[in-house]
Amino acid sequence: MNTEANKQTYTIILFTEDTFGMLNKITNVLTRRRINLESITLSNTSEKDVIRMTLVINLLPGAINKLVGQINKLIGVIKVFSYLNEEIVIREIALYKIKPLSSEKLKEVQKLIEPLNADIIVSNEEFVLIEQTGTEDNIFELYQQLQSYNVLDFAKSGRVAAVLHNQEQQHVYPYNSDQKKTVTINNF
Repeated sequence: MNTEANKQTYTIILFTEDTFGMLNKITNVLTRRRINLESITLSNTSEKDVIRMTLVINLLPGAINKLVGQINKLIGVIKVFSYLNEEIVIREIALYKIKPLSSEKLKEVQKLIEPLNADIIVSNEEFVLIEQTGTEDNIFELYQQLQSYNVLDFAKSGRVAAVLHNQEQQHVYPYNSDQKKTVTINNF
C-alpha cells in the first residue's frame, strides 16, 4: 500500500506565547516525526504576546491526532487546531516581476490578470510588478500565463486561513497566562 497516496493536506493553526524559541520547538516536533512543512506563516495577533502560526503539512489521517497532541504539550503553546482544506478559506499572496511592456502589451496583461484577482502595482521602464491574492492554484495558473511575458522574479507567501465554522467558544482571546490549554482535533 502506497502511504504517500493516502496522505492528506492539513492546516494546523496554533496560538503560542510570544517567547524566544517557540518556532524552533514546533519545527523540532516536526523534524523528530520526519514531517515536511509545505508552508508556514507567522503573525502577531490582536492579543498582546500571542503569536498565530499557520502550518501546512501532508500527513496520514491517523497521524494528525498524535502530532496535534504532541504540539499541544509544548510549554508556551496555548491552543492547537487542525483542519482539512474544505473546512477553511485559504489565501496566499504572490508578486510577479516581468520585463517592461509597451502600453499595448500592458493593457493585454491587465485583461489577463483581472479575472485572477491580480493588479499591476508598478510599471516603469525597468519592470512591471504584479500583485495577486488567491488560492495556490490561482497563483500558479497566473504564473504559467505570465511566462510568455518573461517573468524576472516570482515570490509567494505561505498560507493564511480562516475557519468556516463558528469557533467562538474555543477561541484564544482574551488570553492570560493562567489560562488552561485546550486542543481541538477534528474527527477524520
